[in-house]
Amino acid sequence: FQLNNSPLSAVTHLFIHVGLQHLFGNLVPLIAFGIVLELALSGLELITLFFFAGVLSSALFALITPGAGLLGASAAISGMMGAAMLLKPKQTILLLLVTPLLIYYVVYPATAAVYSVRLEQVSVEEKQLETKVTQLIRENKTVEAKQANATLVQAQATKTQIVEGRKTEEKTPSTIIVHLIGAALGIAFIFGFKRKKIREGMKEYDNAIGSVLKIFSRK
Repeated sequence: FQLNNSPLSAVTHLFIHVGLQHLFGNLVPLIAFGIVLELALSGLELITLFFFAGVLSSALFALITPGAGLLGASAAISGMMGAAMLLKPKQTILLLLVTPLLIYYVVYPATAAVYSVRLEQVSVEEKQLETKVTQLIRENKTVEAKQANATLVQAQATKTQIVEGRKTEEKTPSTIIVHLIGAALGIAFIFGFKRKKIREGMKEYDNAIGSVLKIFSRK
């Protein structure tokens, strides 16, 4: 998403990701915090929160940093995290500790393995097709050789896409500013539309602080 793009891109960029790592790195917290927020919000409110934080944070970031581009739903997910901190702090704090570990030690290695397997499959297919094309040319089977060569070109293009896509994904930076804006907008959404629900969240904070104080008072 950039300011000079079509207005529709302010929404569609939330569903476009650089690669598998980026996609599943967003899906895991989206699902986790979505489940937590459904304990306090309706489905419609949750969807509204997602687009409110995602679209506005991207637009504000584009104003602050002209020319910069954004892809992915991380800003919207940050908004969900900010909202969850007010509404369900206990579950949110736990997820904030567990989710990064799950992403870095499970999701990222798994996606890297998928890339590796797919690249190996395409490489084997490429070698087989090269051998086939060479053999068909020797046998003077021109038509069959052209067909096999077309398939070879497709396999080579797929291999290039996998390699270059992986490099692009690794080089694409993550912008902390838009995440902070998203979290702030998520908090603002709750203060603006679900203020009564905040009281329940504050009770959880009070109970947690009270439990900690009791532990230290005993010592």
